Amino acid sequence: MEDKKTELSPWRRAYGVTEFAQLYFPGRTPVIAYKRMWEWIRTSRGLKAKLEAAG
Repeated sequence: MEDKKTELSPWRRAYGVTEFAQLYFPGRTPVIAYKRMWEWIRTSRGLKAKLEAAG
């Protein structure tokens, strides 16, 4: 019998805010990724409300 290793999607666990920001802004430092993510949320019409409703 063959042992099959199943790879899980990276979305199958909880991420911290900074870690999540780095997924959206790869190659950036944690601080820069965090700041860019919140700037994006703040300036995107309706995004903040949608995120709050989903949480």
